[in-house]
Amino acid sequence: MKQKSLVPLLVVFALLVGLVVLKQVNKRTPSIVEQVKLASLVPEGVAKADIAKLELYTGSMPDQKVILERDANDVNVWSVASHFNAPADTKKVEDYIDKIVGLKGEARETVADDAALEPYSLTDKDAFHVLGYKKGEDKPAFTVLVGKAPKFDQIFMRAADAKDVYVLNEDLKREAGVFETPQMPNQMQPQEEKPAEPVAPKADNWLNKNVLDIAKDKLAKVVMQSPDKRIVVTRETKEVPVEEPAKPEGADAAKPEDKPAEEAKPATKTETKWVLSEGGAGLKAKENGLSSLPGAFAPLTASDIVDPSKLAEWGLETPVFTCTLTVDGQEGETVIQGGRPDPNGDGYVRVSTDKRNTVYKIAKFSFDRIFGKGADLFEIGGMQVDENAVARYQVSGATGAFDLVKNADKWTVAAPSVGLEAQESTLKSAVSAAAKLRPADYADSADGKGFDAPSQVITVTTSAGEAHTITFGGEAKSLAGRYAKLDANPMVFVIAKTDVDRLLVAPKDLFVRSVLDGVSEDDIQRITVTRKEDNFAIVLGEGEKWSIEANGATKPADTDKCHGLLASLTGFQASDIVFDQTGLSGEPQATIRIAMKDGSERVLHFGAEENGAYPFAVEGKGILFKAESMD
Repeated sequence: MKQKSLVPLLVVFALLVGLVVLKQVNKRTPSIVEQVKLASLVPEGVAKADIAKLELYTGSMPDQKVILERDANDVNVWSVASHFNAPADTKKVEDYIDKIVGLKGEARETVADDAALEPYSLTDKDAFHVLGYKKGEDKPAFTVLVGKAPKFDQIFMRAADAKDVYVLNEDLKREAGVFETPQMPNQMQPQEEKPAEPVAPKADNWLNKNVLDIAKDKLAKVVMQSPDKRIVVTRETKEVPVEEPAKPEGADAAKPEDKPAEEAKPATKTETKWVLSEGGAGLKAKENGLSSLPGAFAPLTASDIVDPSKLAEWGLETPVFTCTLTVDGQEGETVIQGGRPDPNGDGYVRVSTDKRNTVYKIAKFSFDRIFGKGADLFEIGGMQVDENAVARYQVSGATGAFDLVKNADKWTVAAPSVGLEAQESTLKSAVSAAAKLRPADYADSADGKGFDAPSQVITVTTSAGEAHTITFGGEAKSLAGRYAKLDANPMVFVIAKTDVDRLLVAPKDLFVRSVLDGVSEDDIQRITVTRKEDNFAIVLGEGEKWSIEANGATKPADTDKCHGLLASLTGFQASDIVFDQTGLSGEPQATIRIAMKDGSERVLHFGAEENGAYPFAVEGKGILFKAESMD
């Protein structure tokens, strides 16, 4: 074929190729939704902004719902209506609704009846229900049921009014804080799959627990008032000169051609400092304690939100703790009211600017911080005694008096004298606690603190004859502990309960209270029990076999039970010591005689039960003990 004849054919071919390319360019690529035929589980036309309420519950627990509601006056605010109308985490709720209205699933199966939904956990009873309501409507705009998760990134769902089962990757149940416990496969021994235990959604998953969030540089003043003291801390801002770097030698020498310049103003910088304006009872403030105070409110976070109708239960009916905050650019003050029913536990607060009257539970550490725990803000000091130099430790008072003396580097109990071995670790702990004592807090005044008739006084005497005293008043009101004075210092301190317990140890805990000290199970030959209702004995015979003697007959005994009794006896400790009695006041109700293989004997006489405990005496000791009913 001639070249001239080929030209028209090539032109036609090029036009055809161009048309094909143009068609492919204009052809719309189907979306992933169209490719896998994804379907929406929420009716068309339901938008995120339409949703005013959500109800979440597990099908078998319809009475344990979490209800989230949009505020009628502010569409950007959500509440957990089912939990005291507490503030909800708005972003979390909005993100959840985003996922709901965008739900699209891949069809798995269309079933005929509810029985066919059971393998998917999509029956009304088994499924997790998510209902959405529009404002002012009683009928839900959508109801989505969430079933089991065949894989971590898959979940079965369906619409409530349909039997179409879909597979999705958005797990609304897990997002609501409801987790299934996955079953670990046992390839060695296949087992029948058990249905997961139903779990109800929790309000805690949706709560907004931010009590306050005040920027540190906006806080201007903090007034802390507790039952014991008042502290005022303020922010001071001032301009201070900036030190200029030293110039090289000769740099200031003027040159003939230099023109006289205007005198430069010294460079300055703004310096912010938190200072004590009121309170402290003369104690030196800790600069780092004051400077860290604004951080307590940026933010202040709760651990829970509780029922605001139970103010008396939270110590908020008549609050004795207040923290008043002055914030730059804010009209009026923010007042935090606090209560702590358990002085050793967490606290409860509510904020004056909160229109919902929300009551928050906050951790003990945070509560102490915002209401001014003295040891955090001041150099409180304490006892200044060399522990190794202490020779005597005395506790005097109407209750719990005792006297400890160190002999040849060993602590002993001089009084009360009961002939028992001393619990030396407890004695050393008391002495150490006194020598290293650091109060946890202080009080502005001694009035009403129990010093008119001090309950107990500790006197610590060194080997050089130097004496130090700790005088205890009543129970502290700001935190768990006791009011106390150290030596002749008029300042009233608060000693934390943990230190009080070590210092004022119960006299019974000064002694080892093992009843059969030095006796092992292998030492015992025979145990005889004599009681009003019956008598019996267990006896160790040949071949280490135990037998029981009762009602004139001898039979083999249950070996395990015999060893259980032996273990109980050899490990038996008295729960208390009655120091003003040496024996039972009446006839014994029961007697246990323990005969040893070496011919010796231990005898315990028990009296009648008194307030859940049994008094008992050990022959030869001249001491009256008490045993708990369980023992």
